[in-house]
Amino acid sequence: MVEDGPGRDRYNRLSVCEAWEIIELVMYRYNVHGLFSFTSNIPHFEGMLHAFRSEEEISGLSSFRFILDPGLKIPKVGKQRINLMLYHNPHDNSIEFDYQWFVPISAKLSFLKNPPGYVFSFNRNYLRVSQLVGGGWTLVSIFRSLLQMTLVRKRMLMLYGGAINIGDSGILFPAVENIGKTTTAWMLAKRGARYVTDEYVILDTEGRCYGIPCSSFLTPTTIKTVGLKLARGEKIALALNYLKGRILTIHLSSGGTAIDPDRFFKVCSAMKVNKLAIIQNGTDFVRRMGKDEALSKVKVIQSIEFPWKTNPYVLAHWYFNPELDMKSLSSQEDSLLDSAISRIPDLYLVSSSSREHYKAIEKLAVE
Repeated sequence: MVEDGPGRDRYNRLSVCEAWEIIELVMYRYNVHGLFSFTSNIPHFEGMLHAFRSEEEISGLSSFRFILDPGLKIPKVGKQRINLMLYHNPHDNSIEFDYQWFVPISAKLSFLKNPPGYVFSFNRNYLRVSQLVGGGWTLVSIFRSLLQMTLVRKRMLMLYGGAINIGDSGILFPAVENIGKTTTAWMLAKRGARYVTDEYVILDTEGRCYGIPCSSFLTPTTIKTVGLKLARGEKIALALNYLKGRILTIHLSSGGTAIDPDRFFKVCSAMKVNKLAIIQNGTDFVRRMGKDEALSKVKVIQSIEFPWKTNPYVLAHWYFNPELDMKSLSSQEDSLLDSAISRIPDLYLVSSSSREHYKAIEKLAVE
């Protein structure tokens, strides 16, 4: 037992330091296809990057560090700001977030030069509030925005879509959220296709597609369609998330639970893309598309799912650093996307009234 007074203050200071040391010891490290590294001291990104866990510190790659810092403080004196919350630190050219609510909500985006990369630090209040607010403030949205910028500079792209390999066919199927990418990928994998991903793909200039096989967010409908048998705990989580998705969230969500695809399928890490099948719902048809139509539709999907050019931290960084020339970076992204679509010989639009896109895609694979 520690008495009040100076001794008590010393105990408090030590306990905070000890807690921070414990946090720093638990590091989650990832090496994603040798393209970039990611490090965090919280398991927040395990669902997205679990397939790329690495035991050692990775050097030489473009890097991303997302660090929970319970003691983070943002001094505001002498700093310019772009709005009520976003400040520019001229000493290290970082973008800082500070909002004094009932508790301080703080974050800081710093930029690394050699090798290039980013460090995003945040306190627990920021983590909680950003998840409630959603949009470009969430950790995943910030990471995706920064990653897309990094990839474009390397003449690569991240697309929102699923991918599977059937025989000689490498099929990429972009779509907006809640259309049926996961059901399509899981059903095709169950029927013998090689699973690549159902959410994120990275394309290089050679037409290769690298999958990021995240934990799939499976809805009750998908689980029933695929015929999965869940553990008791997973069934309870599914029921609770379904209820939350229906009545307890402001976001449009059907409710589901996260399950790793590599529990059920052998995952293919990369493939050559020779077919693109954009999927949508409504009526039943399959038709070929020209390049311009396919490019236009993929751009819309990207704008909805990866709005990196309107992320608040990216915009704040651009505001205080006009030499970044975001217009040029955006043009480069458009050029890379145009080239990527041009390299794919077969372009299709697959529409389904019952979310059974996998049946049409399975037929396209053998054509």
